[in-house]
Amino acid sequence: MKLEILNDTGSCRWYVSASCATDFGADVAERVAGVGAQRLDLVQQGGGGGGFKKRSFGGGGGGGGGERAQLPPTRGKLPKWSMAQIAPPMVHTKPESKIEATLLGPPDLKIPSPNLDNYGDPLQKLVNGSGGPGGGSGIGTGNGTGIGSGEGGGLGPGAGGGTGGGYFHPGTGGVGYPSCAYCPDPKYSEEARKAKYQGVCVLSLIVGTDGLPRNIHVVSSLGMGLDEKAIEAAKKWRFEPAMKDSHAVPVEINLEVAFHLY
Repeated sequence: MKLEILNDTGSCRWYVSASCATDFGADVAERVAGVGAQRLDLVQQGGGGGGFKKRSFGGGGGGGGGERAQLPPTRGKLPKWSMAQIAPPMVHTKPESKIEATLLGPPDLKIPSPNLDNYGDPLQKLVNGSGGPGGGSGIGTGNGTGIGSGEGGGLGPGAGGGTGGGYFHPGTGGVGYPSCAYCPDPKYSEEARKAKYQGVCVLSLIVGTDGLPRNIHVVSSLGMGLDEKAIEAAKKWRFEPAMKDSHAVPVEINLEVAFHLY
């Protein structure tokens, strides 16, 4: 088998090729050492979906928070963005505080914000002094240290920081690509070997700031037990995380796992 990372001009994808000899002997072909770092040159053509006022900022991502209040979150201005969040925005945080509250995301993000004295969710209608029914500090209906309905330290629907919906996406908003540090080859299933079955399944996963894959699931099934083999291999993979402004960020990627007989 051989791991290959190729360029796809349509969307951000990695291609992982698993080949098997047609005589159904032992798995053959050796892995190319360091291929992840050497050939990771993809170009992302599309950005994240959804997001603040139906626009995409920062390559995807989001955040939320709250203080388990009964009232909806207050309307307010946004704090500055930073890739190193020290203090979350809260309704009781004073903008002039010595420890500056920030949202987790690229410092160059430019998002409309009302001219108010208090921090809050710009999309809300009323200034009511409430942190919202969410949790984890922050302000909103979600969970985390950010503002909005998502999870994490960013803004709005999505997770992990930033804004725009979903997670950060490599190649957008200055977000880099993760690279493969340890990627064992996927194995052929016995059912597929015997049937001489081949094809491609597509996996979606999140590469965290620790380089571990999460939320692994099939978005295009191949069958014959090969989807399970692809997921089994992906759980063992370890990555060098994607970077933004010298900080590791979580990113969502698709992987096409190709099984071929020869």
